[in-house]
Amino acid sequence: MLGLLEAVSGCSGIKHLFVSSGLRMELLIRTPQLLRKLLLNHTPGAMKIAPEHTVDKVLKLMHKPGLKVLEEFLALCREIGNKTGKKFHFTPYLIASHPGCTRGDMEKMATQLAVQGIEVRQFQDFTPTPGTISTAMYVTGLDCENRKAIPVAKSIGERRSQRQVLEQRPVSKAPGRQAAERKGSAKPKQKTRRGPS
Repeated sequence: MLGLLEAVSGCSGIKHLFVSSGLRMELLIRTPQLLRKLLLNHTPGAMKIAPEHTVDKVLKLMHKPGLKVLEEFLALCREIGNKTGKKFHFTPYLIASHPGCTRGDMEKMATQLAVQGIEVRQFQDFTPTPGTISTAMYVTGLDCENRKAIPVAKSIGERRSQRQVLEQRPVSKAPGRQAAERKGSAKPKQKTRRGPS
């Protein structure tokens, strides 16, 4: 990947080369040299990351790594920033109303994001899509692995309640971390999200 970035950057007529999506935090943690290069030379403003959630029990249902990965990733980015005198910004991809997620989980996620100094700029509702494990859990109300009942937000009111947690999230002022400056700004963009496979 490093060689590819250098080769493309060296092509005639190429002034800027940005990687704006498709970045896996758990892989970048294992390749700090690549992460450093992306942060310093190939990030257009804010780096897009996809934690999707921060509560471990919800992440498990999503088949995603736990909160520890996000914490380690941000700590490594800040270490790189401290060494280079740079401040990096991140745009997280988040999901509300995934099967197994409650309003309480959303409130916990909002708190965890504030602790990390991450600003919520946009998030998406889970939408069931035929043929996916998440949709099977949405329809049955059961954990796909142990067949135990899980909460599923299906009504408009339940789904709106989860969205409102992020829309009304307080400003974060975590010292030494990215402050979520939202005063006078618009609410985070909310989109509809198809279910993961």
